[in-house]
Amino acid sequence: LRHSYFEIVYSTLHNLYQSKYEIEDLRDWTLRLVDKFGYT
Repeated sequence: LRHSYFEIVYSTLHNLYQSKYEIEDLRDWTLRLVDKFGYT
């Protein structure tokens, strides 16, 4: 097995780390949308 699997995992984790704040913004936006339409 070459390093391709490790590279895929590393790049995925790296992208998740880079987009951490974007994911948090999306979660906050989703929570506001849910609260707006009263799905709580």
